[in-house]
Amino acid sequence: MRNSFVFQGDLTGKNILIFDDIITSSNTVKEIIRTIEKANPKNIEILALASSHRVKK
Repeated sequence: MRNSFVFQGDLTGKNILIFDDIITSSNTVKEIIRTIEKANPKNIEILALASSHRVKK
């Protein structure tokens, strides 16, 4: 799953909210976070409708 996503932008000082329908393995969310963190956001939060477990960074 590494390097599955690409973001080329600047999110410096921005608060980011990622919506996901269901988190199962959390691999997708973790990879999205890794990708977005490179753009220097102020904060990243995750909102999911359902999860099979608690997501850890």
